[in-house]
Amino acid sequence: MQNTTGDELKSLSVPKPAPRYQSVDFLRGLTVMSMIIVNTPGTWDYVYKPLQHANWHGCTPTDVIFPCFLVIIGISMWFSFGKYNRRFSLEAGKKIMRRTILMFAIGMLLNKFPVFWKNLDHWHIMGCCNASRWPTVLRQCWYWL
Repeated sequence: MQNTTGDELKSLSVPKPAPRYQSVDFLRGLTVMSMIIVNTPGTWDYVYKPLQHANWHGCTPTDVIFPCFLVIIGISMWFSFGKYNRRFSLEAGKKIMRRTILMFAIGMLLNKFPVFWKNLDHWHIMGCCNASRWPTVLRQCWYWL
């Protein structure tokens, strides 16, 4: 059996991950927390007024949460595309399509959880999450063209 030295182990080590931007992570966490609070207020009979959507005219804090999440998606895309030199490649295209299909499938499964076999005609194929996913994919492809 051959002994390995510390220098050989360093050369076999895993590359360091890309640096995280704590401000983006904080805003993402704050937005997800806000989405959970807005979507589960406890009882729908007595909802705190700022946690309700505006009827037609106006704006409440609830109406700002989802657009804020889409802004975070755009910011995160800018940072994540740096590893592809912000150019389209076959590798990047495959990764985008694989992730899109996987996220769409997870969204569809969660839509019918826990009764997958009941009311199949009531699936929300273009629900809130899936409706935001396709423009994001198109934006990614448009960016590289």
